[in-house]
Amino acid sequence: MLRELFDAGGVVMAPIAFASLAAWWLALSCRARLARVRDDLGVALELPPGTRLVPPAAGVLRSDAAPALDHAQWELTRLTQHLRFLGVLVGLLPLLGLLGTVSGMIGTFGTIRVQGMGDARLLAGGIREALVATETGLATALPALLLHQVLAVRLRRAELARELLLRRAARGVAP
Repeated sequence: MLRELFDAGGVVMAPIAFASLAAWWLALSCRARLARVRDDLGVALELPPGTRLVPPAAGVLRSDAAPALDHAQWELTRLTQHLRFLGVLVGLLPLLGLLGTVSGMIGTFGTIRVQGMGDARLLAGGIREALVATETGLATALPALLLHQVLAVRLRRAELARELLLRRAARGVAP
């Protein structure tokens, strides 16, 4: 059934599948990097691993927190790059679906031009291609969009926590 659907969607289905897999890989990669950032910030605050950093004022800032904060910044920079690319994929997926729609409709009108409107079965293939490609593009973009938004909010929280810790370190203030 899945193979039949893949074939019915036309030539855009392979790029949609590739972009969707790349989006999921990026989302899972970002999630893992965010966990490392949380752990780095926790090390800087002498918190046990896996402790939530809300509010970031909790915990005691270590005197040797600079390496952990630097590593957190490196991870945050990489996360920003990955999220930007995930955003590109989120925008690309429905456009690929739209391209499949146009391709299917062009095929349908080509069939009408050559065969006429006499046999609806001849037209159904192109219309099915258009609809399957559109549906697949949208169905893969929606979860990717949701993941992007959730990860972007978590990234911003981690950036703010790191920023607050840097300010505290610059003032030499313990919580």
